[in-house]
Amino acid sequence: MYGIPVLLALIYTTCAQYGVPARYPVGGYGAAPPPFNPPIYAKPVVLPELPAEYQINPKIEQIRFQLWPYPHRDRHWRESRSRENGCDDCHPLSNLCSPFDNNCMAPKVKYFNRRGCEEAIVDCGDTENYALMTSDNKFLNYGVAIERVIKCRGGRWISPDIYGDPTSFNSLRCMKNVTIG
Repeated sequence: MYGIPVLLALIYTTCAQYGVPARYPVGGYGAAPPPFNPPIYAKPVVLPELPAEYQINPKIEQIRFQLWPYPHRDRHWRESRSRENGCDDCHPLSNLCSPFDNNCMAPKVKYFNRRGCEEAIVDCGDTENYALMTSDNKFLNYGVAIERVIKCRGGRWISPDIYGDPTSFNSLRCMKNVTIG
């Protein structure tokens, strides 16, 4: 019966001798705050823009054409395919810009032949925000330094617009300050 009070008295005296910290801080101050570490801001890494394959070697299409597809015994399959699809009789792209429009620029076009079919790379420049548009006011691409590969099919140039729908055209323009809606 006296065991529990004796045990409690022993624990109380032991704690009093070793200086157990109080439950609440003395003086009303809490623990010291952790030291302030300023946030670390990482600088963005700017990588150089690598040139495209056709910019490195302008004859890349001829080289690729020689390496792949493998040569066949019948060399006329390319010509017959291009005649069937009508992919070699497109006229050069015409410019839709009037000489007095300051927001319009003629696109730069580089024509090449791939597997017997005409294709072209259309470029609107790399300094400002442009929209590449057809004569039907359909947007093929927009932004800074835009390019678009277009293909000749059935005597007209064909490329998907910004929504993925195929669009045929014979003339293009690069427009500044255009809202896409």
